[in-house]
Amino acid sequence: MMKGKTRPVPLKCLKQGLTKDVKTVIVIGGGLAGLVDLDDDLAESFLVDENVPADELERAIRRQTIARKFCPVLLGSAYKNKGVQPLLDAVCKYLPSPGDRTYSGYDQSRNGERVEITPDEKKPFLGMAFKSQDLPPNGTLTYMRVYQGSLKKGQSVVDTKTNKRQSLKKLLRLHSSETREVTSAGPGDIVACTGLDVFSGVTCTDGKINWTMSPLHIPAPVVSLSISPASREDSTKMAKALARFKREDPTFIVSTDPGTKETIVSGMGELHLFIYAERIRREYNANVTTGEPRVNFRETINERVPFDYTHKRQSGGRGQYGKVTGYFEPLSHDEVQEILTKYQGEITPMNASKYLTIFQNNIRGNEIPKNFIAYIEKGFRECLEEGPLTGSAVCNLRIVLEGGKHHEVDSSEVAFKAAAQGAFEQAFYGGSPTILQPVMNVEVTVPTDKTGSLMSGITVRKGLVTGSEALTDLDTLVRAKVPLRNMFGFTTELRSITQGHGEWAMDFHAYEEMPADDQESVKKQYVQRRAREKKLEESIESVGGPDSALIIAGDIGGTNCRLRLLLVSKAAEKKGTGSDSESEEPKTKTQLLYAAKYPTASCPSLEEALARFTSEAPALDEAEMSNVVCVVGLPSDVKNNRVARIANIPHWVDTDGDAIAEKLGLGKIVLLNDFESACWGIPMLDESELICLNSGIPINKARTSAPAITSVLIGPGTGLGEGYLVTARATNHVSAHASEGAWVSFAPQDEEEFELLKFVKKDLGVPRVVVEHLTAGPALPMLTRFYGQKEGMDIADLPKTAPEVAGKYGSCPVCTKACDKAMEILGRELAFLCLKFKPQGGIFLIGNVVDSLRDSILAEGSSLRKGLFHSLYHPILEGIVRDTPINIVDANGVSMGMEGAINRATRLALARL
Repeated sequence: MMKGKTRPVPLKCLKQGLTKDVKTVIVIGGGLAGLVDLDDDLAESFLVDENVPADELERAIRRQTIARKFCPVLLGSAYKNKGVQPLLDAVCKYLPSPGDRTYSGYDQSRNGERVEITPDEKKPFLGMAFKSQDLPPNGTLTYMRVYQGSLKKGQSVVDTKTNKRQSLKKLLRLHSSETREVTSAGPGDIVACTGLDVFSGVTCTDGKINWTMSPLHIPAPVVSLSISPASREDSTKMAKALARFKREDPTFIVSTDPGTKETIVSGMGELHLFIYAERIRREYNANVTTGEPRVNFRETINERVPFDYTHKRQSGGRGQYGKVTGYFEPLSHDEVQEILTKYQGEITPMNASKYLTIFQNNIRGNEIPKNFIAYIEKGFRECLEEGPLTGSAVCNLRIVLEGGKHHEVDSSEVAFKAAAQGAFEQAFYGGSPTILQPVMNVEVTVPTDKTGSLMSGITVRKGLVTGSEALTDLDTLVRAKVPLRNMFGFTTELRSITQGHGEWAMDFHAYEEMPADDQESVKKQYVQRRAREKKLEESIESVGGPDSALIIAGDIGGTNCRLRLLLVSKAAEKKGTGSDSESEEPKTKTQLLYAAKYPTASCPSLEEALARFTSEAPALDEAEMSNVVCVVGLPSDVKNNRVARIANIPHWVDTDGDAIAEKLGLGKIVLLNDFESACWGIPMLDESELICLNSGIPINKARTSAPAITSVLIGPGTGLGEGYLVTARATNHVSAHASEGAWVSFAPQDEEEFELLKFVKKDLGVPRVVVEHLTAGPALPMLTRFYGQKEGMDIADLPKTAPEVAGKYGSCPVCTKACDKAMEILGRELAFLCLKFKPQGGIFLIGNVVDSLRDSILAEGSSLRKGLFHSLYHPILEGIVRDTPINIVDANGVSMGMEGAINRATRLALARL
């Protein structure tokens, strides 16, 4: 057994005999049998004498390891360096040496002709820089693998990518964190060089040959986000950090948005970029903020389409004239792959159209003078940078210019550039345009009994499971291909499915065409974003008017922190849904100026989140911060504008609205319970956002003399939230209140429900079962277990999450029973709310459970309707229920918490004017 000293690199290797338990493990492992079965030479020796010499055994291990049929396993630990020396010895003994395999490169002086690289010190030097690292006090180290020739201290080398000659200052051999200077390195050696400024994956030579090796595989970045410094000093630090990270990591791309001039970082995933942002803050002490991550889509066409466009403009004097004809066609798959291979590591979201489109001039003659051709290409390429579908790069396209016309006087560079742009706009939609999305290879390791739940989750994310294999008796590896845009939030879901025992990784697979229904959604989001940006440009100038004010609204959850900056002004506006004909909402006009969404885990506190938001928001530089009203909804109880702790945001401690407002210089910060905030959103609802469950008697037709109108909000999600809004008819005064009414005891109504009561008490370990236990999201898998147990099913095979259960409604009998029972009990609670509040303003249903079961809820004779209309057994009471308007809020784009925060902030801000 190997023992190591406690120093970082043991100078002495100690050995001692094996203990009894270790010997037992070796005997159980099977001895030489496995290796003898693989190696014929060893088998012959073994048949002659079972005591095979050690050197012959080592040769057999080496042969089969190189053949990739045998894998030596060594025992050891990094702690105190136990077993490290035998591991390094095994690397030398069993793995192939540089002379055991051949390498090939490409002679660029002979048009890339393939050449053989030989591990000979006397040949011209050839090596590859495969990594960069800052390692004080040595500075920037470039890790170099020598393939041919030798490398010496002080020698100059040529970077074959830039043809720049640079001199080595030092050659270092590294052992862990220790370095030792050497004078030379030969074939197979890996050394660290100082004095070089090259990127990872670059081939270096001594200048005597112009050879290159196949570059490292560097996939195109698939996620981008903006990053900005808080001050000029931070800007210098950020630039230094980005330059270093870009040099060290070829998958990390830094570019500038040509429109906004923002710094854009791109990489292989959301976490990849957030880690670098955090390193800038930690290692460079720079205060930087990041925007919301965006998936890098691409656009292309599926069919060949001709163009024939004439640009003509006459406004007195010299005019503009240019005509272009030709066609667009999609590149073949092989052409695209050839380009990706040739330029891998150089393609970014900002320049993708430059590399992945080909401009081809097929004009023969002088129809268009040659000096105009470059401007025609420029006009096309400017259009390709921002496609019309999503604003993404147009790629995988060939533009063929076949002809055109010019005018001796009116034709110019500007005219032909405009003609190309007009031709693109005219013809692009005729080529059956489509959106390409990045699809990722995803590998997930989960406990075997959670495999079904995981696969269901992947299917919900529109992924394709490509295979699975058992790693052990307890763990299974699942492979899948999933669109990147559907992978956000997967870590949280996996943690929920596996109770923290799952692991996952992903890498880029390919760009593939997005399904048609998803394309419509993405295009709609792009149109809405452009409309908001246009409104922003128009609105910034009006900030600070006598009848306007700035507000900040926030909707905070355990996963995301959403914030919006809005301009509110006194103007005519429609009546709110929650008021009657005699009282209406304050006449206001609201314009969105800026919106941001941050992962809550990345925000140390509400103060930090608001500070980041106010530093990014464009209009706040010019506005008086002291006049800004901010209202934020939080998932916790609020007392005296303070929140002590938030259960699902444990790192936010003692959030004090007044103290934060004073520190940030804001006029006022109001903290609301999230369901209270959602109730403030009731008056903001439009009829188009409501789906009628029971029409009842609308408030404008009700004959009532009640001094106040009540509206009720109920939402089954993680829990069952309830709240209500009261509007005074005479003064239009509105007050919103969160309720804990869902914690009333569950009352069984038949024998099965008495069984259910006992089951839930035991399953949850609670002395009392409340309505929330049987109607919120966690109730669905629990009810599925209840019905599965009654049917004698194996509970391990049943769905484990609410989305899975809801997704199997109608196809799985026990899942259907579970959903129906939860909705029946929810229907009863709705009936009781009708009796308790007599809500003439109506009841509004929100929440993930309602969204996922909407179709079954709305069906005639549904379980929810049964619980709502047939559980009171009294005609007068049932009449009250039937007179109450009940609507489901369409979750498509409606956040009740955000809308409520906007409404509350608007009222407070206008009252201050």
